[in-house]
Amino acid sequence: MKLATSIAVAALLAAPLAEATLPPPTPEQLAAEQNRRAQEEARLAKEKEQLERAQDRVAERYRKDRAGAQASGGVDKADLPQNTKVAPGTAAPEGGRRQSAEAHSAPAK
Repeated sequence: MKLATSIAVAALLAAPLAEATLPPPTPEQLAAEQNRRAQEEARLAKEKEQLERAQDRVAERYRKDRAGAQASGGVDKADLPQNTKVAPGTAAPEGGRRQSAEAHSAPAK
């Protein structure tokens, strides 16, 4: 126990002495880092341009497909579900036998 305590105290006292700093980078290392960063920026710019072109193609195809679907005509109101035909302003809970949309549990007995 005393040995572990003495080792821990010695480590704590030696920690500030063991702290070291790295030497500053050489000019060759700085040039290599700048070159690597420039290559990375060029690669990212190229990927961004490719992504934008792909997104533009997808958006154009979507617009073209949607224009054909809208030109075919509207939806008959008889084909719509009942919930879309409900008059506006009836979203608040109402009394009666029908459970409100805000209820999240089973009806009380």
